[in-house]
Amino acid sequence: MKYKITFQENGKISSKVVNEIDQNTINIIKIEELNETFFKLNFSSDKEDEIVLLFYEISMMLSSKLPIKDIIEILLQSHKKGFRKDILTTIDKTLQDGKPIHQSLQIYEKELGYLPLLFFKLGEQNSNLETALRSLYEILYENQKIKNKIKNALQYPFILLGSFFISLGFIFVFVVPKFEYIFLEFGDNLPFSTTILLSIKNILFEDYFIIGILLLLIFILFYFFTIRYRYFFDSVKFTSIPYFSKMERYLIFYKFFLSISLIVKSKHKFQDALFYGKDMTQNQYFTEKISLIIKDINDGIPIGEAFRKANIFDEIAIRMISVGEHSNNLETILEDLKDINKNLLSKNLDNLTAFLNPFFIFIISSVILWLVLAIMTPVWEMGNFIK
Repeated sequence: MKYKITFQENGKISSKVVNEIDQNTINIIKIEELNETFFKLNFSSDKEDEIVLLFYEISMMLSSKLPIKDIIEILLQSHKKGFRKDILTTIDKTLQDGKPIHQSLQIYEKELGYLPLLFFKLGEQNSNLETALRSLYEILYENQKIKNKIKNALQYPFILLGSFFISLGFIFVFVVPKFEYIFLEFGDNLPFSTTILLSIKNILFEDYFIIGILLLLIFILFYFFTIRYRYFFDSVKFTSIPYFSKMERYLIFYKFFLSISLIVKSKHKFQDALFYGKDMTQNQYFTEKISLIIKDINDGIPIGEAFRKANIFDEIAIRMISVGEHSNNLETILEDLKDINKNLLSKNLDNLTAFLNPFFIFIISSVILWLVLAIMTPVWEMGNFIK
């Protein structure tokens, strides 16, 4: 994504095109998204990009000491339509009515998510909207970067799989029927690989309706059980799936420590930061564990010991939190834990990409080799018989 930024510098209006928005750029006047004209497979949500950009604009203008009411009026002039226009119009009306902004934005909770409502609430409670919205933008921006990194890591394997299944369907529909009359000439003497190929083809063509119904039922049952027993499935995702559970933990810990570190920086109590931060993820198992930590701390148990009792954090994280507690330096420790989990997540994503690409290539190559042998072996034997 490219952006054209218009800003004021040394009393002059300047503009530049950037790939990423620098959080330290001040005196922002206008930000425009530039659409790339070349083809690019993009999994990112346009609405998510709009949300991140909107709160960046608001936070940067607040840092220039403009009143929030003037900022909304300026942005309304530059955003004539779309989702951002709806959000700005709602905020503008709320300011005119003298009501809390976070309450009026609850109608957009599904689109905005939990974070914007929370940080507007924190900023309004502390009369420090500038710090709250700058923290909000930082979280949204970092979350977006991680999400894009995950999507980019999985993009190539999914393209490979999609191409493979399309090719496989083409082979079963158009290629195998052309050779089937040759296969029938062999009777019971067909090669084993060819027998399997014909059996799969017959099942797919004759029982496709039953297969479709079974797949649909499996999907519905799985969806029902994941909703009905969500805590169990969340606990399995968090603890028991080889390799992927580790990545799930790193991702959750990164978002969690990023969120609570920014909330603590906004001069909130650590218990409040935990209370707000536990809902940064939809994993009920993790949320329940953080609720137990909050309860233990409120009961007078030391923070480090409460984290240890939860039995979800490693020894390094627990010791760092204990050190931060005793040195009254939790804010710095939380920042360090955020960086540690971010680096571990990035490293594991790189390792996943390095593993998945050759793995899928090997699987697809093996299946293609089997298809070639299954189709061509009878043809070769028929040729030898004719000679």
